[in-house]
Amino acid sequence: MLKTVYRVLDKVYRGGAYVGIALNEALLEESADRAAVTQFVYGTLEHDAALEYAVRSLCPKRPKPAIVTILKLGLYQLYYSDTPDFAAVSGTVNLTKELGKGGQAGFVNAVLKRYASVKPPKSEEGKLMWYTGKPVWLIRALKADYPDCYRELLYARPETRPHVRGVAGERSTPYGAYADAKVLKKLAPSAYVVQSLGSCAIAAAVEAEDGQSVLDLCAAPGGKSVWIAEHADCRVTSCDLHPHRVELIRKYAAKRNVELETICLDATIFRPEWEGKFDRVLCDVPCSGTGVSYSKPDVLLKEPDSASLHALQSAILSTAAKYVKAGGRLVYSTCSMLRAENDGVVVPFLKEHSEFSPSIVAPAVPAMRTEAGMQLLPDRSDTEGFYYAVLPRRGTEG
Repeated sequence: MLKTVYRVLDKVYRGGAYVGIALNEALLEESADRAAVTQFVYGTLEHDAALEYAVRSLCPKRPKPAIVTILKLGLYQLYYSDTPDFAAVSGTVNLTKELGKGGQAGFVNAVLKRYASVKPPKSEEGKLMWYTGKPVWLIRALKADYPDCYRELLYARPETRPHVRGVAGERSTPYGAYADAKVLKKLAPSAYVVQSLGSCAIAAAVEAEDGQSVLDLCAAPGGKSVWIAEHADCRVTSCDLHPHRVELIRKYAAKRNVELETICLDATIFRPEWEGKFDRVLCDVPCSGTGVSYSKPDVLLKEPDSASLHALQSAILSTAAKYVKAGGRLVYSTCSMLRAENDGVVVPFLKEHSEFSPSIVAPAVPAMRTEAGMQLLPDRSDTEGFYYAVLPRRGTEG
């Protein structure tokens, strides 16, 4: 089992793979204990910042990348799992040998046996990093953006079961239900669709009406486009940058028996033929993903390039604005909790585009009102962190 866990972690740490994809591939290829493998993979990544601190504390000279991954896996077991100490150490040492790195087995054994010598840092940031597993850069950002509730956000543990539409679950929400994965396996794939509560809330905020034209510029995998088409008799054009992602949208729509026009395009490049043609334009822009880091901990392994992200997000929003009819509506959204990517993009846009103004469209779950939009947060919204801003264009709204 540990070898499977290691292979997934190695793909994520050294290969830059997405944990969800790497894990699914591994579980299809090997007959390991699915629950245990999933727990160890996600647990190691969720606590990566603390495990990295422990490795640095225990190893004066940094080991090679493969050994670092082995050590993090062993330390995760020792610090955070129910695995007995002797089993965690011996199992990790045996893994080292199985991976053909027997020459490092003694070193791994010695390091892991000293795990209890590592003490949490004394600073507030260090303690939060140690006990929540979140990296210091995120702790600082959340503290700056949410001085009154950053601790709650760091310790929050949102619902982990899939949020679905189409079937009843164990916990209903205004947009669907949280259902046990074991229950969903017994159903036909066409009977339901997995879509996060936050994604549903954003799609609902578009408030598309019958007969309207809707443009979803950054649509993959297609959940919001499909939601909109299912809730109004409207024409939806669904776009994304890469062909394989456009194919995801098509498959999503086919599963729900929904008709969408799908197009592969760069959302930063203006298409003159679309100027002023759409009643509703949604741009769910690329972002740091900090809002969904509770279910995708690998997004926190590298601090985002804030300047590049801001430039990209601003470019997409400015281009999208040109496609909105007078009286139409522009919706900007992210799965980030960081102000720099949310109000930090929308507020400057509004100062430069006086034809748009913010309109507060509250979701059906508790959320924080910001200067220009709504922020869903895991400590109050029953979901992970999502943001959206609804921006009507001057005119008679249709």
